[in-house]
Order: sequence, then C-alpha cells, then structure tokens
Amino acid sequence: MDKIEKVCLITGAGKGIGREFTLSLLMNGYSVAACSRTESDLITLSKLVEERMLSDKFIYKSFDVRHFEATQSFIIDIENKFGRLDCVIINAGVSTENSTVENADLNKWIEAIEINLIGAAKTAKAVIPALKKKGSGNIIFIGSGLGHKGIPGTSSYSCSKSGMWMLTKILAQELIEYNILVNELIPGPVKTKIDRSVNESRTTKAFSNEWNKNPEDVIPLLNFMLSFDETGPTGQTFSLTRREI
Repeated sequence: MDKIEKVCLITGAGKGIGREFTLSLLMNGYSVAACSRTESDLITLSKLVEERMLSDKFIYKSFDVRHFEATQSFIIDIENKFGRLDCVIINAGVSTENSTVENADLNKWIEAIEINLIGAAKTAKAVIPALKKKGSGNIIFIGSGLGHKGIPGTSSYSCSKSGMWMLTKILAQELIEYNILVNELIPGPVKTKIDRSVNESRTTKAFSNEWNKNPEDVIPLLNFMLSFDETGPTGQTFSLTRREI
C-alpha cells in the first residue's frame, strides 16, 4: 500500500487486531488516534509507536465507548492535533457471557450489548459531524460472522454483532449523500482474547474448516476497504471467513 496522509480513529486499539491496525496504518503514513478502556494497553502501544519513531502521528486516550461525551471530547482532540478526521474503525468489543439464554447472567448479557452495539452507535454518532465537515469519510465496523449466523451459547455476542450489522446498513443509507462510506469487516476467528472468550472449541466444532488467523492476517482486507474513494461500495460486508455468513 502506498503511503498516504490520512487521519484514522481506532477504538479498542489496545490489543489484538486493534493494535495491529494501529501500527500498520502508522507505518503506511496515516496519523492514528487510538482509544481503549485499558490505559496500560495504550501505554504499551505508545511505546511500540515510539520505537518506530512515529509518535508525532499518534495520540491516544483511555475511556469507555459507552461514555458518549468522552468520545466527543476525543474527537475535539483529534481535530485540534491533526486538523481533520478521515476514517474510523469501530473495533471495541467484548464477549462477556457464554451460556444458554436460560442460564445467562443478564447483567453480563446486557454489558455485551451496551459495549458492542450501543458503544458502536455512540462512536458513530460522535464522529459523523467531523466526517461531514470534511465532506467524505470511511466508517468500518468490525463485525462477526456470529452476527449473521449465530450458534448456541453465544447469544449476547451474536445479538450485539447482529445489531451492528443492521447499524452498518442503516448508516450507509443515511450517510451516502455526504460521501461517507459505511461497511462491515468480518475477520473470522482471530487468535485474540475475545475469540477465546467466545469459546474457541465450540466455534471450531461448528465451523471445522475455518481459518484461525493471527491479527496481522486481517490487515490486507482492512487496507483494501480503506482504499475505497467516495464512490466506493457502502452498506456492504467484507469477510475473511471460510463459510457462508
């Protein structure tokens, strides 16, 4: 990918694919604003950025995406630092409950919906004015195949990602006149903490031919989606799964 100068916000950037996305985009000429709930993860990420001598293109802030005002405040920081916002990768997510609906801990069930779906919607709402101001933009939701075709015992995660899928499609319709693309990236199984918590043995059994990836394996698809100009596809799902979604 040719090095280009754009500004990207990444939520859930402290570990896993969010961390890999951050480092890859910085190495390819982007300026990146990273956020995560866990400040220690962001400090570790910041040290990796510093080792690559890219700190001037990087800012970070620790907050929970459920807090809309905190996200709004970070958008102001981004515009003050870099002057604009070009793209947003909505990646923050959790898997809190792996049981049948009958046996679910409802507090944990609701927490997954609040972070994965409502947090994603709050992030989108916070960034839209900045993208409209620029006159174009690219929003990428990190979805899941379980949001299209769930399996027993993953109801909170699957339902939250299913809602994100519909949010992608509706936002794409609402924002097309503003030249803002909205698409979903489905990585499929990735060797991260959240995939293990979704019950790796269960998903492997359900989808026996799946490709269990490393986080860096997702980067080529991300780069492809970020390469779209304002006339590119919107309201679409791009997937690395080896199964029907």
